[in-house]
Amino acid sequence: MRDELFLLDSLGFATEVELVAKDLRTLLNAYSHAVAVERPSLQEVASWQRVTPGNLRRRYTSVHVNATRSLLAERISFDLVQAAFASVKDEMLDGLNDQASADYRLRSDVRQSYFGLIDRTANVLHGEGWRERTLVESRFDPNPLRGYIQVSASAYNVVTPLSSISESAIDRALSELGPEHAEYVAFERAAAAQAS
Repeated sequence: MRDELFLLDSLGFATEVELVAKDLRTLLNAYSHAVAVERPSLQEVASWQRVTPGNLRRRYTSVHVNATRSLLAERISFDLVQAAFASVKDEMLDGLNDQASADYRLRSDVRQSYFGLIDRTANVLHGEGWRERTLVESRFDPNPLRGYIQVSASAYNVVTPLSSISESAIDRALSELGPEHAEYVAFERAAAAQAS
């Protein structure tokens, strides 16, 4: 069992590293080809990746370009960045600038309120202590809530954009928070709507 857990944990880690590397390459391609003011030669960028310039254009989309532009803006849309780059967690954007730090705190409050809502619902469905009865042994487990129907593992992560979560669930979570939280969520929803 210990060898099997090591193997599974190693596979999870390797998958996570691959996702981060792919996101980084996509970010750099979008920046160098569509965002940078002084852009490097497309031929050079392609040759360093051992692809043709035609294939390079397929390594990113307008979603990646919008997210890259957002990273350079005064106010970063965490949702745009997370929609484009699946490996990005909320805390990775904290501290990039003063506004990002303030937004990170608001976002964390919204997530905690939302997680509380899910916990209360799951307690009704599965009884108190349901979370402690899960089989989680690794942070790389793709389904840490295995065995609990109607409780999605994706509901408990910090990489899902808020605008991708049920609007009514986020609104319910916002009802427990202040108006600055509602303004922040409105900013993220507007950014996501404008990008699509």
